[in-house]
Amino acid sequence: MSLIERKMPPIIQDISRLLVRLKIYRLGKQVTQEQLASDIGISIRTFQRLEQGLAPLEMSILYKICEALKVPYESLAGPTYTQEDIPNVFFFEKIDDIKIEQNPLQIQQAFEGTLTHLKNGTHQLANLYKAPVFNNNPLELFYSSPSFTWCNTSLRESSKPSSSVKILSVKSLSDYEFIIRLFEVCYKLDNPWFLSTTKHDQNGKKIKVTTLNNFHLFEGLPLNFGAVVKREIL
Repeated sequence: MSLIERKMPPIIQDISRLLVRLKIYRLGKQVTQEQLASDIGISIRTFQRLEQGLAPLEMSILYKICEALKVPYESLAGPTYTQEDIPNVFFFEKIDDIKIEQNPLQIQQAFEGTLTHLKNGTHQLANLYKAPVFNNNPLELFYSSPSFTWCNTSLRESSKPSSSVKILSVKSLSDYEFIIRLFEVCYKLDNPWFLSTTKHDQNGKKIKVTTLNNFHLFEGLPLNFGAVVKREIL
């Protein structure tokens, strides 16, 4: 299914939660289905059925997957996360409740306009950053999957003179557990908006960045749309 879904049936728990976590780790570590299937000694078709939840995932296979991906078993099979497990993140049921310098409704409109391209098929995820509603937007926008982060022109311009900033900004996510926590909480709360604060090195300076974000489910994976709303030099 290629359409954006608001919820993931069934509720993310038990085997379905485990499979989502498995996929996030696999893609985040940029391991293909073929590579992982070969590493654990099964056919690619069998692995595809396992990852889609169409075949039973035996414990022996799960342990092999954990070993191949270098992921602790508890990271895949642990309990569902709650809001208390995510510090420095504040969730909002309605975007009108968010108090920031920018107009949150403009951010929402930018996200919805970008998502429309995925819904109607005019752009795929790999080239969505080219859509004018995203790339030419004066807001500092980005969207990220477990494997990649794409930035629009305004966000790239704000990061100069860094030579590492490109039209397609690729990074390997290392904090997979944080992504999983956000994903599970957001779907429990029916995709709320949330403010997240992180610290970064930018052009030789330590900065604290606040972003306004919203998770969506795209082809079975969390897709996070965000906008930088504040920067502070530490």
